Amino acid sequence: MRKKIFAVLAMVLASVSCSSQPAQNNTVSSSFETTEEISEISSEAEEVSNISNAENDGASAEKGSGSGESGVENSDGAVQTDTIDSEKQNEAPVVLNIGSSRNGAMYEGIKVGWFEEMLNERFGVSFYNYSLKPDGSPAGPGAEAPDSGYDIIIVEASAIKELSENGSLLNWKENNLMESCCPYISNNLFHILAASDDNEEVYGVYANSAQSVNDTEPAVFTWELRYDKYLEIGAPELNRMEDLTEALRKMKEVSPVDDAGGETYGMGVFKDLDNTSAAMYCAKTIAQCIYGLDDAGTDGLYDSASKETYPYLYIHDDGSYGPYLQALKWLNQLYREGLLYVAENYNDLCDKVKQGGILCVQQTFLGEDIYNDAEALSAGRGFFSIVPSDFALPAYRIDKTGKQVWAISADTEHAGECMKIIDFLASPEGVLTYLYGPEDLNWRLSEGEPENKEIVFTELGEECLNNRSTLMPDGISFDEGMPVFNSLIINPLSFNPLTGERYDYRYWRPQNAGEVDELTAGWRKNTNAYNTEDYLKKHVDLRYYDSDNSAYNDGYDATRYGKNAELIEKSWVAVLSETEEAFESAVNDMLSSASD
Repeated sequence: MRKKIFAVLAMVLASVSCSSQPAQNNTVSSSFETTEEISEISSEAEEVSNISNAENDGASAEKGSGSGESGVENSDGAVQTDTIDSEKQNEAPVVLNIGSSRNGAMYEGIKVGWFEEMLNERFGVSFYNYSLKPDGSPAGPGAEAPDSGYDIIIVEASAIKELSENGSLLNWKENNLMESCCPYISNNLFHILAASDDNEEVYGVYANSAQSVNDTEPAVFTWELRYDKYLEIGAPELNRMEDLTEALRKMKEVSPVDDAGGETYGMGVFKDLDNTSAAMYCAKTIAQCIYGLDDAGTDGLYDSASKETYPYLYIHDDGSYGPYLQALKWLNQLYREGLLYVAENYNDLCDKVKQGGILCVQQTFLGEDIYNDAEALSAGRGFFSIVPSDFALPAYRIDKTGKQVWAISADTEHAGECMKIIDFLASPEGVLTYLYGPEDLNWRLSEGEPENKEIVFTELGEECLNNRSTLMPDGISFDEGMPVFNSLIINPLSFNPLTGERYDYRYWRPQNAGEVDELTAGWRKNTNAYNTEDYLKKHVDLRYYDSDNSAYNDGYDATRYGKNAELIEKSWVAVLSETEEAFESAVNDMLSSASD
């Protein structure tokens, strides 16, 4: 659970409108320090949150900078427009001081380029950028706060409690400011508010948050087959584990030797990640991928459907094996039939996959991600998701909120402008603009029914996507014009409500709908899906879990979740048993040791 904000901030605002508010006496200054541990952002969240700074990322979104109005949809589909004051556009822009703990470049000053021009034309403001420490105190050149104080700050969530208790932050609910100035957030993103326990005070919005509480991360557990070999044996219907085993036998018969002249195998296992697991990693993940379970650390495997947690050595009342023991049994069966490759380590298994020596994997980073390059696909070879109908897979929701907060200083004289900008950046149009550049100039929303709409790149948008050094019309490169506060309010892996696809262009249908190789086209036709994610949603029993409560997705830490070295060692003994009797003996040994 995310830490809530408890403070009550006594403030009197002079106006209930979105116009600028008078200054308060309290400022966000270098004297504030948090006594809480500052949480590090997970590497995966960091990657997607900073997608705009990654190589070959680029440009796309709808209305162009300088358009006369911005439109955002409410939950009921109605569009609210916020007309830009043409007279205000001709005035000198208001300079807002924005301090960010994500300003890694320690940039100080007004940034030139397309984003700054968008702020000027749409809101009549400019951002003067400052670097902050995670607790909100100054960092970077001079390490001093501006004389006039900050207007917007982006700080670690753990700092909000102290800052709010010190009276340093604006309460967005005073005089209905939030409802007046943040219509999109108010109507659609209540879950991202950094609020007190009773929701009477709101001090900002969490960055890198999910668009919807039901948004899921890209799939990791996928069950992928060498689809070309699967077609070669007639693409038999797969329902149960026995069907998959039989398919692997036949696939090995038609392809007994890999590209390097070595033997082919149905599956592969390795030991490297046992150090990150409470049990044998490969057996545990296979159990997850058969029964749709989540890693519950030393407690075992959790089922969101039944709300039960199965210990690793669980045996049903009828004497049949529980999920983990059943996975061990299947791996042993494959081993005894010559269908299991025992790799020296993870890299060894990856090499075997690339040589064409593995026919089935349970996780995409062992299959499609490392094998399906242009050369393989053009030659008619590739891994694609084919999940037996009786199987279930775990799916993980995107964290509802991130670990930073966008807040507004109680000292600001421009509360209305600050809130309008934050509201825009949290809207679909704002997210797309942050990632890909101005609407109309770099991207547009296609015509048609909402469920068929797509984001379409302009020629300039395509160029910026492929080369971030591309010059914008102002003569400044796209990359140089990017904002330096380096913080998205909405996680790019969230689903854009305007299109139903993720904000991250790598998952868009247009990127997957053009001319493709024959194998990919055949898989799409046979499955009625355009990518793995689409296939899983249409054809697979997905069991949903909160990623921030998952031992697996949180990045397993043996010191936190525990590790049973004896269980891992005895699991390997069971898997590598030469006979069924030896396997049963190894399982009994595990059960006996556990009961001692």
